[in-house]
Amino acid sequence: MNLMKRGKKRFRLDITPLIDVVFLLLIFFMLTFSVQGQGIEINLTGEGSTANNEPETPLTLKVNEMGSVSINEVNINIDTLVPELESKLTSRKDKSLMVEIHKKVPYELFVRVLDLAKKAGAENFSIIR
Repeated sequence: MNLMKRGKKRFRLDITPLIDVVFLLLIFFMLTFSVQGQGIEINLTGEGSTANNEPETPLTLKVNEMGSVSINEVNINIDTLVPELESKLTSRKDKSLMVEIHKKVPYELFVRVLDLAKKAGAENFSIIR
């Protein structure tokens, strides 16, 4: 005894779009889920002195359009750049240097100043133009 009519197709549920949505939700939750170890540890016990926690003023090296060099607004000769920077960088924990170069300074002078700063011990550079 065959109860189904011939010629009539059975209804099939297409789950492909449902699987696509589930995978998109999975990707969304994986990307927004916070992972342990991503945060910064903060010591809230009050130990340590406040003088050590103050941020250092940034060390700024400027080269103007005439090619003269200054460290924190004090003019120096480019030949004495390495010893001057070494003396300032040795007492600092942060070995970064902000380099402000005028747009008319030749590229060769710019590269020379960066090389001399690297020899003096500067590790990170922020270039301001």
